[in-house]
Amino acid sequence: MKTSHTALAIALTAATLVGVSIAGSMKEAGFKSAAPADQWLTIPAIHEKVATAGYTNITEIEREDNGYDVEATGPNGKRVDLRVDPVTGEVLDVRSDD
Repeated sequence: MKTSHTALAIALTAATLVGVSIAGSMKEAGFKSAAPADQWLTIPAIHEKVATAGYTNITEIEREDNGYDVEATGPNGKRVDLRVDPVTGEVLDVRSDD
């Protein structure tokens, strides 16, 4: 019986460490937990922040669970998908829109 408790404890510890590792890598990739909705910038404010950051041709801004997803043209002239912080308007992640 003691062996099964030890095995369970090891399994739970491993699962916890994996979860913490995933959460840490998501934060490093620019994904933050959602702030309360009353703290989020409006879509027009997000548009202004993204344009000020040098992006043009902003064709879509979608409100997602943890922030805004924006489709725009980057400073290099290529289409990109952006992940934008809902509170600050900071561009957190830029991906090619292939």
